[in-house]
Amino acid sequence: MNQKDKVAPSYRELAEAINNDQDELIVKLADQFLHVNADDNEAKHCKVVALLKLSKFDQLPDYFKSGKFMPNDMLRYAYGYYLYKTQKYEECLAYIKSGLGKIDDNSLKQALLLLDAQIKYRTNKYAESVDIYIKILSNTELNEDNVEIMVNLVNSVILWGKKVPDAVLKLADGFINQNQNDLIREFYFNLSLLYAHCSDYQSSRKMLNFFKKIVEAEAAEDATLESDNDLLIYQLQLDYINSLQYEYTEEESEERVKIYQSRLEQRIEEQYKILIKNNLVCYRDKQKDFTDSLRKLDEIIQKAPSVKYTKAQILNFQVNKLILYITRNKYHESIKLIDEIESKYTQDEYFSNEKFIASKFFLLFRTKKYKEIEILYSQLLSIFGDNYDLNSKALLTTILMNAEINRIFNQQKSLMGNLRVLYTKYSRMKQCDPLHAFIVTTVSNNLNLASDFQDIIEDILSNSKNPQVLSLVAELFIRTKNYEKAIKIYQKIYDLDANNMKALERLAYLYSFFDLKKAESFLKKIPPIDMIIEPEEIKKLESDYLPARSSKFVEEHKKSELQDRSKKIKKRKRRPRYPKNFDPANPGPMPDPERWLPKFEKTKNKKLLKKKGLLRGPQGGAAGKETTSNFKSGPSTANQEVSTSKSQAKKKKKK
Repeated sequence: MNQKDKVAPSYRELAEAINNDQDELIVKLADQFLHVNADDNEAKHCKVVALLKLSKFDQLPDYFKSGKFMPNDMLRYAYGYYLYKTQKYEECLAYIKSGLGKIDDNSLKQALLLLDAQIKYRTNKYAESVDIYIKILSNTELNEDNVEIMVNLVNSVILWGKKVPDAVLKLADGFINQNQNDLIREFYFNLSLLYAHCSDYQSSRKMLNFFKKIVEAEAAEDATLESDNDLLIYQLQLDYINSLQYEYTEEESEERVKIYQSRLEQRIEEQYKILIKNNLVCYRDKQKDFTDSLRKLDEIIQKAPSVKYTKAQILNFQVNKLILYITRNKYHESIKLIDEIESKYTQDEYFSNEKFIASKFFLLFRTKKYKEIEILYSQLLSIFGDNYDLNSKALLTTILMNAEINRIFNQQKSLMGNLRVLYTKYSRMKQCDPLHAFIVTTVSNNLNLASDFQDIIEDILSNSKNPQVLSLVAELFIRTKNYEKAIKIYQKIYDLDANNMKALERLAYLYSFFDLKKAESFLKKIPPIDMIIEPEEIKKLESDYLPARSSKFVEEHKKSELQDRSKKIKKRKRRPRYPKNFDPANPGPMPDPERWLPKFEKTKNKKLLKKKGLLRGPQGGAAGKETTSNFKSGPSTANQEVSTSKSQAKKKKKK
């Protein structure tokens, strides 16, 4: 009887354990096989895979750790996975590079590539991880099996913080169109963050609502699931999107502050506490609660690394602290914090944060360091010109801050000159939609510059495919009464997107000057207006179309409201308060009305003071009683009486 016959009954048990994913039992049975036959490769294979699944890396046998036991593709991948899980990233990358050619199975090749992407992600090389994820998803089906890869891709793009590649948005649309009912909640939440990063707040809110529905459905199916944290994340993200889209009123901000304060009193995880504290600082009154807000931000910055917040997220917290200092005019502390940020982070990292750029511009302007502003502006232009992949919002912030400074000093020509240099010098700027929009808007506000920038406007028209930029150019031509060009541009927009309502409306309007039949045909294509029910959309409409808060209409409206309120308010009648033991029916003698005057001004003392010659009036009391002696031009005896001798005076008295 051979060795295999001795343990034959256990093979069936091992197969059942593998089918049922009983990894502990697999390890136990594999050891039994290896005890009988130490060279049993199948048992070795089973034991290694089971230990990797159990994350018991210290119990892995030496023959596997050394990298010598790789008889098949599965174990070749398993060795790469072992290096990744034990954080031997450099060894793992070298192994992946050399091992891809040795694996024939395409699915295992893809798995090794995923390990490569994950290592790049964990070592903050987000650009490389994004490229690998896009490469993998471009060659696979966009189904529910690969949705986690899409989640990782979106997460990498968000943390990368640069311009979102078009391929990522196409993949996201593909997943939604093909698998809308089978996608996991992490997909929707991360996609909401991605759309917010692209300033597409409507889509971001839509994805967030999908996330909320899934969380509520899972909680309804299984009562043991705790959905409070997920719903808290939903609310925090919704508040963030709303704050980007429109300003909260004071009442709404106070309401949010109360909600956050109540949540902080509950038992929640530290990572959520950090987010709540940060939002609390952003919404509360920075003038009244400065000390407490500063203390909370210091706590956030100190604890954030321990709960695995990224470097970019911690930078955001520090920039919030910088903004808090600036709002309280603490410029010395602000300068120290900027120096600290610039020493801790690389230039690419802090110049990718648009709030940091705006804060530094503002601080230099308020401290009247105009030369440093020019140096900063030229430095930023050189960075963005060479690396357009940096955050396009940061580039737009740079341009806007420079424009504001030029506007304050009435240097419109200088601004336009800078824009021309920026557009012509850096080739990549010709694909920068924010810059295109800014140039066209600036020219629209100063039509006398339209002829000087005609060449750039035409270049933007030929290079840009962004409907918003093209519509701005079309509106510029409408203002200069060049309707034919405007029609061509809106026709181009309509050809790119047949559902673009603005293009349809403007084409109908413009054709009404030339061809009524065409105008009617475009009008028929415009669908009837739907009723807006969502509160967020109503609020957006109010913020977009109602007059600004500082306008005369709003001020007059507030005044009329206050007047109406004052008319309605009735004065409360209060009972008079009397001194102790006072009888209002028999009040007795009234107090002396002159009790507050000095003694020499009281009527009862005036006679006595006058008799003694001590009476004196207030300052200026002798005005109007001047004599010629008061206006002498110099020493003279003309107005003096002749003095008499003492003896003559005595004789007169005796008589």
